[in-house]
Amino acid sequence: MGITRVYATRHGAGPFVTEDAELSRALPDACNGTGAWQQHFRVGWLDLVMLRYALETVGPLDYLAMTCLDRLAALPTLQLCTAYEVDNRLLDRLAPSPTSQDLTYQARLTAQVLRCQPRLTEVASVTELVEQVAVALQLRVGLLSAGPTAADKQLLSPSDML
Repeated sequence: MGITRVYATRHGAGPFVTEDAELSRALPDACNGTGAWQQHFRVGWLDLVMLRYALETVGPLDYLAMTCLDRLAALPTLQLCTAYEVDNRLLDRLAPSPTSQDLTYQARLTAQVLRCQPRLTEVASVTELVEQVAVALQLRVGLLSAGPTAADKQLLSPSDML
């Protein structure tokens, strides 16, 4: 099972193509503040390019759990990053290194990602966002979380999985 929020997050420095200062202000996280080691907490739009990269890196999953659905309710618009624009071309996939722990490859990939701009698509609802992620990743969504308690979790039966 893979787990992701319905928006992207990152601590500290480093590439974060979909980072959005407005989202960081709108979606503060009480458990993820600024600290000496983790530095500042950043928020951005959910990123299909990075989700594909993560999926290819960790290997096949049975299903995906998506959390924090309730956090998006107060936002005036919802967006999803479907690709990156870099060097006058569209990039919808980042290939993991063919060799384990190849730091030269990772450095080149990081340099490329630092030059990327997100290609954002507006979505009408959180439900549509979840559906688009399932289709784009060709991965069933089997658990939805819309709050902090167990009562806020919805385990989907195989026939209801998106």
